[in-house]
Amino acid sequence: SWILLILLQARAIHDQWPVPAEALVQLATQRAAATQAFLLAEGIDTARVELAAVSADAAENSFSGVELAIQL
Repeated sequence: SWILLILLQARAIHDQWPVPAEALVQLATQRAAATQAFLLAEGIDTARVELAAVSADAAENSFSGVELAIQL
């Protein structure tokens, strides 16, 4: 499937050009801040937008992206 192809390509890039854990934490922090700024600019109440701590632990970072949850 195309998802598997993308994952294989991402793994190949990761293996060829390793990025230090500190840089990944910085990227994750910047991504979260940008997402938060967007949501707030769109009028989402600040009480509903929460940023979680970033971890460099590989076991906790199997997903690369922003995780969003909706609480009703």
